[in-house]
Amino acid sequence: MLEFRGFAAGQAPLPGVLLLGPGDPAVLAPWLAQALAEAPSPAAFPAACLRLAPAPWRLAAGAGEAEEAAYRYRISCHGRAGRGLRLQCWRHYGGAIGWQRRCGPMALERFLAHRLTPGQSGRAQAWGSAARA
Repeated sequence: MLEFRGFAAGQAPLPGVLLLGPGDPAVLAPWLAQALAEAPSPAAFPAACLRLAPAPWRLAAGAGEAEEAAYRYRISCHGRAGRGLRLQCWRHYGGAIGWQRRCGPMALERFLAHRLTPGQSGRAQAWGSAARA
C-alpha cells in the first residue's frame, strides 16, 4: 500500500491508497524511479505514480482493503515549496508482531539508491515485468 501525504490538494489528484500487490521494495523502487524521472517536481510526482502504475495495482477507497498488503509506504512532501520527497516503509510480519517500521523517514532518492540494482534507472522497464511476475 502506498499513500501520499503533505501534497497540496490542488497539485495533483491524490489517491486514498494505491495497492501494490505484495509491495516488495525491489518492485517498488524502479517504478518510483521512473515516476521521479518523468515528474521531478514534487507537485507532479503523485500523478506520475498513478499514470505509471501497472494495471494489477488499483486504487482503494479506504485503508481497510490494505490489510492484505505485506508492505506499507508513505511518501510525503516536506520543506519549503515541496522540494523534499521523503519515504517511510513498514512491513507486516503477521500474528502478534504486526507492522514493524523498516525504513524512514528518509529522502526518496536515498531509498532509490539503496534499492535499485546496477543498470536500473528511472527509464528502466524492468519493473514492469517484475510487477507482473
